[in-house]
Amino acid sequence: MPYRIICFGIVRAMDPVDFLKELMRRSGDNPNSLAVKLNNKTKQPQIYKFLEGIAKEPRRSTLQPVADFYKVAIEAFYSPEIASSELQRLDKGGSQGYANLTVPGLHASATGGPKVIELENNPEYPAIRRVKLKAQAGVSGFSVEYQAEDDGPPIVFRADWYRLKGYRPEKMLALRVKGDSMIPSMYEDDLIVINTLSTEPKQGIPFLVSYEGEVVVKRLVRDDGLWWLTSDNPDQRRYPRTKCNGGTEIIGEVVYRQTERV
Repeated sequence: MPYRIICFGIVRAMDPVDFLKELMRRSGDNPNSLAVKLNNKTKQPQIYKFLEGIAKEPRRSTLQPVADFYKVAIEAFYSPEIASSELQRLDKGGSQGYANLTVPGLHASATGGPKVIELENNPEYPAIRRVKLKAQAGVSGFSVEYQAEDDGPPIVFRADWYRLKGYRPEKMLALRVKGDSMIPSMYEDDLIVINTLSTEPKQGIPFLVSYEGEVVVKRLVRDDGLWWLTSDNPDQRRYPRTKCNGGTEIIGEVVYRQTERV
């Protein structure tokens, strides 16, 4: 069955910095009070740099807690279109983040009326395939098997969103999170998007990896000259960090999360 989106209203571009300032104004926050609410005062100078335009492209690990706190999509801090869409949703009393919508940066018709968008084979809204992954042992090591997931609508983004980020939709995957090792960053059944062209380790960034026959989402951390797979779950006794070894294969970087938790 082909999927369609019907949207209403007009979306105008908004500077992401102004978007964060507006969120803080509405909640009566400043960089220090926001850092306190996030229970992490080390975020205060990073938030300040973003607000002052010093950090043009701050790390996602810096802004993800801010996005979670205000219940907005983290992409709103990088894209004027998504910032505008999120502010419009908040003005209408929306309770869930933009990640629960299907298409970031979605525009309605210029008349403000409904606009129907066909999502099947639409070059303006390229789809990302949804898969289930399974690692299998083989003669030359472990390989990853890709199985199509038929549950739910396709995951699509505007073509200019891909261009903005330098992504190629045919090189991206979408899949469900399993387990609770990445709580509170990711929860069971969250839908995440993986950029398989990004396989070089990055400090503090979550990746989908195949580790000794198991496909897992872990944050990569470099310590003492070595790369480690770490969990965000604070129970480090259940989820201790693991050193990357010959049985570790990076499948791709986690670049987007869709969640129903508020």
